[in-house]
Amino acid sequence: MKRIQFISLAVLAFALSLGACQDVVTYDDGGYDPEPKAKGAPVIEDIVAIQNRDSVIYGGVLAQTIVLRGENLNGIKSIKFNDVAADIEEAYAAGTFLTLSVPRTLPTEINNQIVLETTKGTATTSFTINIPELVIDGLTNDFVMPGNTTLLKGANFDIYGITPTEGHITINGAPVVIVSVPDLYTLEVKLPTSATADFNQTMKVWGSQLDESEAYELTVRKCDQYLSNLSVPTTDRTIWPWGFTGGDAISGRTDGTHSGDPKPGSTVMEGYYLRFNATVGGWSDRRFFDMMTIPITNADALSHMEDYDLTFEILTQLPITARLQVEGSTNWYFLGEPIDDTKTFTTDGEWVTYSFPALRTNNGLTNGGEVGVVRKTVAMVFLARSNDGIQMDVSMANFRLVKKR
Repeated sequence: MKRIQFISLAVLAFALSLGACQDVVTYDDGGYDPEPKAKGAPVIEDIVAIQNRDSVIYGGVLAQTIVLRGENLNGIKSIKFNDVAADIEEAYAAGTFLTLSVPRTLPTEINNQIVLETTKGTATTSFTINIPELVIDGLTNDFVMPGNTTLLKGANFDIYGITPTEGHITINGAPVVIVSVPDLYTLEVKLPTSATADFNQTMKVWGSQLDESEAYELTVRKCDQYLSNLSVPTTDRTIWPWGFTGGDAISGRTDGTHSGDPKPGSTVMEGYYLRFNATVGGWSDRRFFDMMTIPITNADALSHMEDYDLTFEILTQLPITARLQVEGSTNWYFLGEPIDDTKTFTTDGEWVTYSFPALRTNNGLTNGGEVGVVRKTVAMVFLARSNDGIQMDVSMANFRLVKKR
């Protein structure tokens, strides 16, 4: 009797173990799928953005993460946006929804459709993808010396195949080398040794996804009127009244040979540039040069100053926790946003090109009612942001009027 009971208990335990095995969650090569396997062809009912599932969308942008909702949205074999296949290894399928990203790749043919193929069939739905244009803002140093490197700023270089191996850039026909790609918005480029310092040169940019016949074109080293006259000796007080103050305290023009002068890594059109190296007292102004009467000869600028920028190259050897201002009656302009005690302006010891609206400078670069003449009190003024004062060391060159694009 005891033997019979023992056998019955063993059989019961075995039966229970079989039942437990039937509850084990199974996995397949497609990853964990809590939904039942697809019973039929896929059906796409609608599409939403992953950030907002309350609103249906009918289009999107490259690299956007979206969610397809419907039925039988698993067992994926492929999914295409236009003619570009998405990476299904990165997709998450769960029967009633499918989460994935729009490929960051330009299509060859545009049909504005999503085509989903599964082991049970195919589903198609309309979906318009906004194809971004190539954007090029320009060189960070418009007057970089021949053979030197600088940065080309813009957007969407990668999707147009503008890379060190597939991209092409020329300036006035001479090839520019793409050295590296620091980020999605930047190319490090090296100018040819044959590059000249001429104004208004044509840059062309194209890549594996942009034919040379459709190359992006822009004007670099743009100048509609050159304003500096640094070639005039500083002893001529009607032109540059602020000269060297002796020692290393510099307030005026230099040719790059004085103590601590930065190398002219930016082409200096006249062979001279301005450098201010001195201490500014706390909460005080320190004027270090005046641009005297320089006639504006550009007729369009005289009539439409709002269409122009005052552009120049600048280099800081010390971070500026102060305001660099252009003075003129009620009009002031600061480098960058108005700076507080915790912020700085710096070019990290590199020459960079900087612009601000000309109309904000001295009522449009005019001297009262004297049309076409730079106001005599145009000046760069430093306002220290600390009660303890600040040591300044900043250089500038190539002041010019440039029409906005």
